[in-house]
Amino acid sequence: MLDIIKVLIVDDHEIVRQGFRLILNAQDELNLEVSELSDGEDVLELYQKEKFDIIFMDINMKNMGGVEATKRLKSKFKKAKVIALSMHNDDFNIKLMIEAGASGYLLKDTGVEEIKRAIKTVLSGKKYFSNEVALKLLGLVGEDSSKSKISKRELQVLQYIAREYTNDEIATKLEISKRTVDSHRQSLLAKFNCKNTAGLIAHAIKYEIISM
Repeated sequence: MLDIIKVLIVDDHEIVRQGFRLILNAQDELNLEVSELSDGEDVLELYQKEKFDIIFMDINMKNMGGVEATKRLKSKFKKAKVIALSMHNDDFNIKLMIEAGASGYLLKDTGVEEIKRAIKTVLSGKKYFSNEVALKLLGLVGEDSSKSKISKRELQVLQYIAREYTNDEIATKLEISKRTVDSHRQSLLAKFNCKNTAGLIAHAIKYEIISM
């Protein structure tokens, strides 16, 4: 029997909460117990009673937004794990939620497989950001500089490199050739001006794309 993972969805739109609950309940890999809350103002009180394992937090809510609710929660319960769930992918909101203490950031059009990955990653003590958000954290999306932007595929390769996967293993995971993986690895080294894999990993840690 799988351990129960207590999940709280905090969003002031009932249709969003219900839709997200349906997505979570439809999967059978994780044993989730899902609760809902319509206001960030009540998160602290409810968490004190229930001690949820994961909280999916909307950013913009009527009475108290997700940033302030996350700040208050993390100030009292440092081990609380919050994943921002928002339609906003702008630098401003991403930065605010990370500074407030969120362990992850997903967009509301995220699929069930990525949601499960996010839950498992954050529960293991690491951070999880959807690809688009991770790219923004790297500072390469919309940046006017001489530094080339990395692609979503290169970001995926970078994340597997950081987890110590070999080129063969990455090729299998991403269903691409080993030669393509090596090409992405060389491209990343050039774009970040790194001499070796350790430099790539250090860069990813610096921007909190991974947690070691």
